[in-house]
Order: sequence, then C-alpha cells, then structure tokens
Amino acid sequence: MEHCLYDLRTYMKGIDPDTKVSYLHWSRINTHPDVPRVLLSKIKSILYQMFTGLQYLHEHRILHRDLKTANVLMDKTGLVKLCDFGLGRFYREGQPLSPSVVTPMYRAPELLFGIADYSHAVDVWSLGVIMAELFLKNPLMVCNGELELFQRMCEVLGGYPTEEQFPGLYQLPEAQSMLRSLTGIPPSTGPDGMRAALRSIFTKSPCVDCTILPESGFDLLFSILQWCPSQRPSARDVLQHPFFTEDPLPCCPAALLEPLPFLRAEGQHDPSATTVTTAAPVSVTSSPPSVSPGSGPTVKEDVLPSVASPLPEEEERIAREVRLLANVDEDVEE
Repeated sequence: MEHCLYDLRTYMKGIDPDTKVSYLHWSRINTHPDVPRVLLSKIKSILYQMFTGLQYLHEHRILHRDLKTANVLMDKTGLVKLCDFGLGRFYREGQPLSPSVVTPMYRAPELLFGIADYSHAVDVWSLGVIMAELFLKNPLMVCNGELELFQRMCEVLGGYPTEEQFPGLYQLPEAQSMLRSLTGIPPSTGPDGMRAALRSIFTKSPCVDCTILPESGFDLLFSILQWCPSQRPSARDVLQHPFFTEDPLPCCPAALLEPLPFLRAEGQHDPSATTVTTAAPVSVTSSPPSVSPGSGPTVKEDVLPSVASPLPEEEERIAREVRLLANVDEDVEE
C-alpha cells in the first residue's frame, strides 16, 4: 500500500518544513498579493480531485458512506485519494441500507431522519461539508450527537426544513422526534433565507481564508447543502460547475505541496527567519571575539529583531561597569 504524506485534516494546517509557510492557510501576517489566487487555485484542485474520485465510485454504484477530512489522503505527488472503505457498499435503487453511517459532522440530513433507501447524495453532502471546511479551516457542523447536529444544520441553513423543501419529511418518526427537540429555531423561509444564513457563516468567520470564496463557489456549495437529497447535484454535475472553469483554474497536483507565496506584513515576524539566541557574556573585551568563516548560522539583516535604545540612567550604569572592567583588565596585564 502506497504511503501518503497527509490526510486532509492535517494538510489544511500543515506548513512547509523549509520555509515555515503554510500550504493552505492564509495567515494575516502574509500580505503577498498572489496569496488569494494561489490559495483558491489549490482549494479548487483538492475539490476537483475529490469529486472526480467520487464520480468514479458512483458510476460503479459504490457508496463510500464515511467521507470526512481524515479519509481524504494526499500522496507525495499531490494526488488526492479517498480512503477507508469499511462502510462502503454497492448501491441499488430501492435497496434499504443502514442509516447509522458517516461520522456525525459529515452526515447528511436524510440519515438523521432514518431514511434507509438513501442514495449517492449522502456522499455529495459530505464533500460539500468538507468544501466549507476548506475555506473555514474548521468543521462546519460541529456537534456532539445527532440532536446537536440537527440543531446546527438548522442554524446553518436558516431554519428547520418544511414539507415543501422535503416532501414526506413530517411523516417520518425520527424526523418528528428531531423537530420536537429543537429550541429557538424557526421554520425555513425558503431559498433566500437559506442563502442568507449560509452566507453569514462565512462573513462572520474570523478566518481570512473565507474572503476568497467567490460567488460561483458559494452557489456550488449552496446547491450541495440542500435538505432534500433529490435536489443535490451529482458528482458529475459538480465537476461541470462554472466554479472550476473560472479563473483561477485548479492547480496541478504537485503545486499542492508548495507553500503559499509569502510577504511579511510590516512589523510582523517572518516565519522563515532563523531565530538566533545569544548567551550571556562571561567577559568584556575591547574587541569582539573572532569567528572563523562558516562556523555559525547566516542570518539576513532584514530579519534581525530591532533592539530598543537603553534609558540614560541605564547608559551611565553600563558605562561605569565597562570602565571598571577595563581597569581590571589593565591590572591583570601588568
């Protein structure tokens, strides 16, 4: 089995070991003008590769049923791969399957409602949640259990689903139980309310990466995160969305293993700078100690920390100590 460098969860927060610059996270101290373009190109590449793999599975009638960031791997060439098929099953329309699948944060609504004859749409939902996470850098549906998950879904999508949005929902016993458990959640006001609620998740996020989500990307995400599975696009439909054909295009896989371009903000620490620590002096001499060439680290002058000037009283104290030590040196020489 081929070794892979990262899972997606680790990669999103990973840094290049040489430059100490992130692969996929835009730090606020990084003011390089190309970061938004490069970062969006990388996210598109990851998404395109994931949905390409999912399209292959679905065309061969395989449901993964446990897609999450820990089950998306990246090898040494930047190829993205889906893994862990322990819950994978062949899919036939009308064949009942267990709804107790998929890690809760990535679980589709129909699984919460106990629907057993679900389809490929459960996998599409999971990758949609991962898509949001690539921009937010945190899980979209943080929860502890199914009731909290349903509450969070309603918050993200602007209210609990109506019969018009999910025909037959209110006849499902599990759905009725879920709806009774809600507190402070109004019914959905339709597509406009859903879009506004989902949009606010990104506008209110402190993560600067959210600012690069284009309108086409938001439209794609909104089309995936639909209550009713029949309203979600297929993996093939996702790959044909304009989000992937607009500039910037998805980068090549190898570029995913390159750090983001970096330009340090004024007054901020450069992550690629070498930190130099000096030991406390043990003697005072009239000239600096000699250092043989190549015996110490090379440090760029523009990354050295600035040193504040001492106060006048401190200057006088230091001068007295230097004069005293100089006299001691003269006595020793005599």
